Amino acid sequence: MRLAELKPIAQVSPEVVELEPMISGSQVTVRLGDLSVEQSKVILTNLYLNPQQGLRGSQPNHIKLLGLRVRYDHPGTGGVGQETMSQSVEAELISQYQPTMALEVQPHLLTLAKYRQTQLAEQKLQAGDPIGAATMLQSAAKTALQLGDQNAATVLQANATRLQSGTTLSEADRKQTRIVSKTVLQLPDNEP
Repeated sequence: MRLAELKPIAQVSPEVVELEPMISGSQVTVRLGDLSVEQSKVILTNLYLNPQQGLRGSQPNHIKLLGLRVRYDHPGTGGVGQETMSQSVEAELISQYQPTMALEVQPHLLTLAKYRQTQLAEQKLQAGDPIGAATMLQSAAKTALQLGDQNAATVLQANATRLQSGTTLSEADRKQTRIVSKTVLQLPDNEP
């Protein structure tokens, strides 16, 4: 098993953050930042597997992918460098694989896609390619619609339209684009 070469780990909830893995031998460490009991974080990892090299799992046709431990500091107790017990992460081997999207994973993948599409748009803008940036913003707007994020879709499409008409995006437009790429905007309860 190995991590993908480019951006293999990302937090996708509560907001999108690309996480940088630190690799030492066969051990990968990722800093997740502050954790809260009130709000969970969702982390996506892109792995490449070779089933012939996997260790036997806890059930037939399962292979052990990795052992997962969390090292943490607990400010409430003053505990520093505490570590959880190792938890096994396994995969089931299927001989006739038919790709399907797990419903609980799809919104997280779409969130990451929206973020990366807007990142590519920003890179194209910096490289002097406003039409390429507009295309990426339109893709991100479509992805936002798939997520049901109408507010982000509206912002992203409006900025794509501005770029297509030859208008330069203001710093405020670019900042708003970065915000909607990372989060799901919600209107206050008193607005329609």
